[in-house]
Amino acid sequence: MITNTFNQEEGILYSIRSGKVTLDEFMQTVEEIGSSTQLPRRLLTITDASNSDLDIGMDDLPIILEQLQKHLPNYESIHDAVIHNDAPTDVAIGIFFEKVSSVIPNYKFKIFTTIEAAKHWLLTFK
Repeated sequence: MITNTFNQEEGILYSIRSGKVTLDEFMQTVEEIGSSTQLPRRLLTITDASNSDLDIGMDDLPIILEQLQKHLPNYESIHDAVIHNDAPTDVAIGIFFEKVSSVIPNYKFKIFTTIEAAKHWLLTFK
């Protein structure tokens, strides 16, 4: 499950992933964020994926990139800080995604182990 909450005071969209997260669920979330007119056009996000099991493989990354490119052009910039636990597969996919997502000019993705580190990185773009 993916739950999104925008914190107006901080200017950060918090996304919480819990349980098994499928590719379809991930794609639907990207589409919802992309079509939102309520979020700032310079979007800062923290995704807590530390209590989730990502049911996404390396073969799905091009599909995710295509979805991001399709649904996020209305944003001036998106900085996405993702918090992972120490699950080796999820971290490996995240590191690889960090590299391949650099083809999207307005999208920056980085992995963290704590929310404090994620916020510190995001606030440099505020």
